[in-house]
Amino acid sequence: MSSPDLEALLRMAATMGLGPDVIKQVRANPDMLRRLAEGVRASASSGITSPASSTETDMQDLLKQHADAARAVAEREKRLPPRHPPRKDRDDQMREMEAGRRQAMEVQSVGEKGFQFSFIGMPKASSLVPLSKLQPIVFDEMQVTKTHEGRYLAVRIVSRPAVMVGITFLAEDVTGRSEVIAIYNLDLHGIHAGPDLDAFFPLGTILVVREPTFKMNANGTMSLVRMDSPTDFELVRPGHPLFSTLSFATPPPVSPRTDDFDFKALGNKYFVAKKDLLAVKAYTDGLAHTLSPEVSLLLRLNRSQAHLRLENFASAYHDSSFVLKQLDEGVSGPPQARLKATIRLARAFEGMRHLTLALEQFGKVIKLDTGSKEGAEGKKRIERKLRERDTGGYDWRELEKLAETQTRLDVGDFIGPIKVVEMQGRGGGRGVVATRDIEAGEVLLVEAALGVGEPPKGGMMLTLDFQTNTATKPSTLDLVLKLASRISDDPTVAPLVYGLHGGARFPPSKTLAFDSFTERPLPVEGEQQFVDIARLEAVCSTNTFSAGSTQLVDIVDEDAERVMKKSASGLFLGASLFNHSCSPNARWSPLRNVMVIRSRTSIRQGDEVFLSYVAPLDSRRPQILQSHFPAGCKCSLCLGEALDGSVQIARRASLKKTDFAEIQKAVEELRARATLEPKSLIRLRLRLQKILRQLEATYSQKHGAFRPEMATVYHTMGELTDPTQSSTRDEGNRFSIKALTAAGAVLEETTAKVKVVAAPCSDPCNAVPQLLNIAHRYNRSPAKPQQARKWVMAAFEMNRILYGDDWSRFVERYVEDIKAFKIESVVKDCGAI
Repeated sequence: MSSPDLEALLRMAATMGLGPDVIKQVRANPDMLRRLAEGVRASASSGITSPASSTETDMQDLLKQHADAARAVAEREKRLPPRHPPRKDRDDQMREMEAGRRQAMEVQSVGEKGFQFSFIGMPKASSLVPLSKLQPIVFDEMQVTKTHEGRYLAVRIVSRPAVMVGITFLAEDVTGRSEVIAIYNLDLHGIHAGPDLDAFFPLGTILVVREPTFKMNANGTMSLVRMDSPTDFELVRPGHPLFSTLSFATPPPVSPRTDDFDFKALGNKYFVAKKDLLAVKAYTDGLAHTLSPEVSLLLRLNRSQAHLRLENFASAYHDSSFVLKQLDEGVSGPPQARLKATIRLARAFEGMRHLTLALEQFGKVIKLDTGSKEGAEGKKRIERKLRERDTGGYDWRELEKLAETQTRLDVGDFIGPIKVVEMQGRGGGRGVVATRDIEAGEVLLVEAALGVGEPPKGGMMLTLDFQTNTATKPSTLDLVLKLASRISDDPTVAPLVYGLHGGARFPPSKTLAFDSFTERPLPVEGEQQFVDIARLEAVCSTNTFSAGSTQLVDIVDEDAERVMKKSASGLFLGASLFNHSCSPNARWSPLRNVMVIRSRTSIRQGDEVFLSYVAPLDSRRPQILQSHFPAGCKCSLCLGEALDGSVQIARRASLKKTDFAEIQKAVEELRARATLEPKSLIRLRLRLQKILRQLEATYSQKHGAFRPEMATVYHTMGELTDPTQSSTRDEGNRFSIKALTAAGAVLEETTAKVKVVAAPCSDPCNAVPQLLNIAHRYNRSPAKPQQARKWVMAAFEMNRILYGDDWSRFVERYVEDIKAFKIESVVKDCGAI
C-alpha cells in the first residue's frame, strides 16, 4: 500500500472520529492493511469470496479496535464542555484541503486498494426545523462539540471539494472566517473528486446550514461543521429568501456567471454525457436565473427526463405536471412538448408505484400519438403489473432469467391472505396474521424494495452497527444514502419509513398497513424535506434484508454470514412488518430487488405469521437477538436452547468447530479421489458416530426436533454410507431424513407417498437435493422402484413449497442433481403420471 494511499485513509479515519491511538497503531503497522487487502483480492481471484481465517480474525480485531476508539472519542467529547476553537490561517487551511483532495483522488485511482472503516447507529444530529424559524449564526459564535439548535449558518465555498466517505470543502461565513464543511449521506450518483465534483460544488457557491453541528476531529487538530443529513443544507440561488440579504466581508473567490449564460446548453451537454445529477443542477441554476415562462417550461421539460434517469420520480412528476399546466395555460413550448411531458408524467407515476395513474397517462400518450411505441409498451407493462398485483401470478422462470442480467426487476406488488394488526408485547406494537387458512407454499407477499444499497466496489470496508454491536453489511451504508435520497425527492415516503420499528430509541411513528405505500398521497411541490438520519439508520439496522440474489434458491445457512458481507441490502416496507422467529412459519427469498414471502407450513386463520431476520447458524445471532429482544426471544428454538444451557451450547459449538470440521475436511479429501475406498468410509463413519453421540448429548430431552446445528452432521453421516450396499442404504436414508428434520422440515411418510408438511427453517437450499438423494439410494435397490418415485414426488412438492415451481421448472432447476444421482428415468416416469 503506497504511502499517500495509507495517509489518505488515515486522514479519512480521523475525520470519521477514530482515536489517535488506533491511527498510530495502523500507521506503525501498514502491513496489517496490506495483508487484509491482499487476502481479499487473492480470494476473489480464485473465485472464493471468503478471506482466510487469519485475515478474518485480523479484520474483526481491527474493526473492534476502531469501534472501541470511536466510542471512547464520543464519550470523551460528551464530558468536555462546549468551547470556541481558535481561528486558523486561511492559507494553511487551503493547503490542507488541497492535500486532502489530492490524496482522495489517489485513493480513487487505485480503487481496489481502498480500505475503510464505517459505523452506523451512533448518535447523529439532523435538523427538522424549517429555515424560516431559525436565526443566523457565524463561526465566532459557534462552539464545539455542540449542535446549534434554532440557528442557521450561511457560508460560501472557497476551496475545491474532495470526497472520501463524505464531501468536504473549505467555506467562509459572512465575516470571512473559514472552516471545513463535511456533508455525509448525499447521493452523488457516481460523481468522484475532480472536475465533476468541482462543477457540483463550484467555488463561490453559497449555502445555508440549518442547526449546524460544530465538531473537532479525533486528534483535536481540526474543527469542522458536520452534516449527517443531506437535507440539512440549502443552496442559496436567486429567488432564495436569503439571496438578496446576505453580504460577505470578502469578495467572491470567482466572478459570477453573466446574465446571458446558456444554462440549457450546459444541462444538455451533461445530459448527453449521462451526467444526470450535473444536468439537473444546470437546469435548476437556469430556472433560478430566468423570468421567461417559455424558458422555464423548456428547462423543466428537460430536467424531468434527467430526474427520471436519476429515479427522482417525485421531482419528475412535479416538472412534467408543471409543463402540462403551462401548455394548458397557453405558454408555447417546443415541438411534441405535450407528448414528451405526458410520457414522463406516466413514467413518474409508475416509478412512484401509482399504477392506476400511470395507466391513465399512458392511455393519453396513445391518444396523442397512436403509433407511440413507448405508450404501447408502457400500457402493456402497467397492465401486467396490475394483474400481478391482483392475482399474485408471476412468471418466476422469466424473472430468474432476467435477474441474471438485470440488477432491478419490475413487478407489481402483491398482498396475499395476511393483514397487519396491533399486538401488545411486540417491539413495534404490531404483527401480521393470516386472514384465512393458508396452505404450505402459498405466496403471502411480493414487493419491490423501497431502496437497495450496493456493497462497495473494490477495496474493503468494515462496518459496525452500534445498535446491535455486531458487524453488518457495508451495503447498509449505501442503503441509508439511497433512502435519504428518496426521502429528499419524495417527502411522502418519510412517514412510511419512520413508521417502521427502529429499536428502543425509535419506535414506529405511525400505523402502517401493507398498502400504505401505494395508497399514500401525491407529493406537494415545494414541501420541505427532512431526513432524520439517526432514525433512518436505526430503521435500516432493524429491518434490512439481504438483496441482490439472481435466483430464488437460498444459500447455505453456514455461508450466510460470509455472503452477507458481500451482499446488497434492501428495505422492504411490507416485509418489515413481520415479527421475527428463529423457527418461523413463513420464509423469504430475495430476487434482486424483489422480496418473495411464502408460507413454510400451513397457517390457521388468525395465527401470527413470522419471518426469520437472522439465520439460525449465524454467529452473530445471540448479539442481534439480545439487541431486539432484551427479555429473550420466545421462539421454540430459543426456548429449547434455554433448556440446553450455555455450557452445553458452548460444548456443541466447540465440537462442530473442531472435531466435526476435521471430519468435513477428510470427507472433502475423500471425494476428490477417483474412487471411494470402503475402509476409509468405515473409519470416517466410526469417528463421526462418536462425535454425533457427543453432539446429541448437548441437547436437553425437552429440546424440540428443530436442531439446526445437527443438520449437516446427519447429512454427512448419510453421505458416508455406501449406496452400493443394501445394508447401509437404508441407514443413509434415515440420516438424510434426520438431517431434514433437524433443519425444521416435517415429513409424513406412508406406503404410497411422502407428504411435505413443512419446509426447513434452516438450509432450505439443501432440502430438494437431499430428497433426490434418497430417491437415488432407493433406485439402487431393484426391489424398491416405487420408493424412488415417491421420494422424487416429495422433492417436487418440497420445491413447490419453497419456490412455487411447476414440474418442468423443477426438472430444469435440478437437472444437474438428477443427472448426478442417475435418476433420469425415475423423474421421467414421475412426470408422465
